[in-house]
Amino acid sequence: MNHERAICQFLDEVRALPGVTVAAPGSLRQIERVDAFVGAELPAAHRALLLAANGLTTSFGYQRLFGVGDGCQDIGPWNAYHTWKFAWPRQLEDYFSIGQTGWGDQLVYRLNDLRLGRSVVYWLDHFLMEVADEPVADSFESLLGRLLATARTPGDGVQEARRQIGDLGPDQLAVFSPSPFLLGLERATALSKMGARTAMVTNGDLAAQLVDSDNQTRRVDHIDSYMDDRGRSRLRVVWVPLAPLMDETVTADY
Repeated sequence: MNHERAICQFLDEVRALPGVTVAAPGSLRQIERVDAFVGAELPAAHRALLLAANGLTTSFGYQRLFGVGDGCQDIGPWNAYHTWKFAWPRQLEDYFSIGQTGWGDQLVYRLNDLRLGRSVVYWLDHFLMEVADEPVADSFESLLGRLLATARTPGDGVQEARRQIGDLGPDQLAVFSPSPFLLGLERATALSKMGARTAMVTNGDLAAQLVDSDNQTRRVDHIDSYMDDRGRSRLRVVWVPLAPLMDETVTADY
């Protein structure tokens, strides 16, 4: 089965499911701009999908593949360093996001893989942007099979999130409040909606400041919000001041 037939079959099946939005076809010119940004061509199956559907969301917005150009969450600007990757303490430049979950887990290629003609897809978790031990799919075609299976049977996390905050728009993420960085994931159960870029920068700021081993024994006093020199909303952790060291007077009897 060639790529075009496989993509048509995938889209026919996914369109029949509830909670799915499929964008209009993209253009070859839009895809070529992404190729220029990456420095290599997107895999043939990925290109075929974008030419047939310029991005899509399933599971009521909690699972999505990015598109190219206007009218979708654009894969190009999303991968620009200054959009959100700059805020994270991990080096993310070699990862190229092609989709994400409603919490901000990233589906990514490695740029070095793409330049060698490989289309292995990896998973970066939304908590620390750490890559999973095993790839989530060995090719873009395999990824579509996994996405279709998940769209057919959304997990308990999606059902609970929809109960709390409803469906997600294509540029929204679900964020925990208070942040798991402050209370631990098991206690941070309340969800709210936030713009995707703001959510990723916010989580990156907290990861950069709260996961640092030098601060593990310190207590947070409060968190300030501010605008950086690029007009981006940022967070700054303010720590409880360390207690001053007590002077010790050593006396000796002679």
